[in-house]
Amino acid sequence: MNTDDAEIAATVHCQRIRESKGNRPTEAEVLDYVKQWKLRRRPALNDSEVALAIRRLNVLGWIDALPSDNLPLPEEALIA
Repeated sequence: MNTDDAEIAATVHCQRIRESKGNRPTEAEVLDYVKQWKLRRRPALNDSEVALAIRRLNVLGWIDALPSDNLPLPEEALIA
């Protein structure tokens, strides 16, 4: 999954979550919605790759989500 695909998916679902709840979603909620949206994708999306894309997009300000402590980030992303 490239960053462009992640941006589109995360942005669409972030907006849908925000509209339904009336507030900012968490990164974990965005991940859950992206996974649901791509449920039938083969090969399946890798949770840690999507989580990292969501975190990067959030840090860059491309999506507006609350940080999640329980995001399944790859170990190498935690070492900075």
